[in-house]
Amino acid sequence: MLFFNDLPAAKPEYEQTLFGMARFILRTIELARREGILSLEGYFCDVDTFNKFVGRDFTDKITKRGRVLAMNLIQLSYTGLEKSDVEKMVFYLISTFKNFSGDEEKLALMMVAEGVLSIIGDCNPYHAGMKLSSMIGDAFYDRGINVFRPVYEEIEAEYEKAAAEKNLLKAMYVPDPDFSDLKVLCSLDEVTVQKIVEENLDSIAKAVAFADDEIQQKIFTSVSPETVLKIKKEIEELKKPVLESQEKILNSLRAKVRNVSGNTVVFDA
Repeated sequence: MLFFNDLPAAKPEYEQTLFGMARFILRTIELARREGILSLEGYFCDVDTFNKFVGRDFTDKITKRGRVLAMNLIQLSYTGLEKSDVEKMVFYLISTFKNFSGDEEKLALMMVAEGVLSIIGDCNPYHAGMKLSSMIGDAFYDRGINVFRPVYEEIEAEYEKAAAEKNLLKAMYVPDPDFSDLKVLCSLDEVTVQKIVEENLDSIAKAVAFADDEIQQKIFTSVSPETVLKIKKEIEELKKPVLESQEKILNSLRAKVRNVSGNTVVFDA
């Protein structure tokens, strides 16, 4: 169901303007569906950014004021307003706009308004294209359906290509490891860790004796059981004097500290 009942009649000479506007609307709808409605803000925040996004979809029949109106209409889709409030605002902006250059521009901008309602209604581009086809009347209806379908397919292809390039770049980008901490071992594969351990077997126990469990476990899962036993034994020997020193201090504290009615009292030796 269309939002506007009283539409200007489409004429054959409007074809380039109306079909260009339809492509712009379908691209915007697809962008909102793929990246979220809030992503539109980055493309419709100001006139220059908006014109860059529009590209060649707008003909010279869409005036500067008409472009601003189109931008303002799209901006309504991500304001967070209730759908009923957006509908009122859309109707108000179109109804009170007094600077249409003619029926060609008016019909094109009414298509934008219909596109806004499709965006907030999460309408897919194909169904939105059907609604836009019905807006251009009998002169273009059959052609509109046939033309908008490849437009939608072209838009899908563009996004699929962009997504593939993005995934390729992501796959190609490998951040440099942080060699300032032994935790870098946790980000390496087991074969690499095994080689590192074998090359530094005489010092690996000292290096990880007091390291996080995560680091030790990475090493233990990357080397042979025999090597694990060797490293664990060396770690125990390295920890022994430390643990003995800690126990000595704790025994000294036990001899000096008493708890009296909830209060800690330290006695002299």
